[in-house]
Amino acid sequence: AARLGRSICRTPALLLPARNVHRLPRLLPSRSLISLFLALIAASIGSAAVASTAMVGLSATAFSPSGDGSKDSVDIEVTVDAASTVDIEVLDAASAVVRTLASRVAVLPGTTSFRWDGHNDGATVVPEGTYTVQATVDGGDGLTSVTDEVTVDITPPNLRWGDIAPE
Repeated sequence: AARLGRSICRTPALLLPARNVHRLPRLLPSRSLISLFLALIAASIGSAAVASTAMVGLSATAFSPSGDGSKDSVDIEVTVDAASTVDIEVLDAASAVVRTLASRVAVLPGTTSFRWDGHNDGATVVPEGTYTVQATVDGGDGLTSVTDEVTVDITPPNLRWGDIAPE
């Protein structure tokens, strides 16, 4: 399961006209009434009023791109609520881009997965440290940027033999 990172939701301000509210059915439950009212408003003022949201999640908080076949990459899941274009970059501690995973990739509503293998744009393994995965989503109503952090750990564990004795 993906761990959800920080997300940002932008909602354009809506001015709701008070006229004609009395024409809505009065027998609907309050949730249905609110849903109907919001659907009518969104339809009357166009798709620009619909907020776009985006989330980014990582399959692990740390991975080891050592090439041993175990935890060599991290999956990045970007979830959007509307058709969008996505840019995904990996930034180091100095906020410099070390890898561009996606540039203006068209995605449909839902979750799209990308994979980072721990290499930079020069195809070499990045140094150990914490990296920021940044997804910039353009849903047609402006840019939304979401981030999450992952640690690259390439130091092998230090194993020592010891005596094992029964209790």
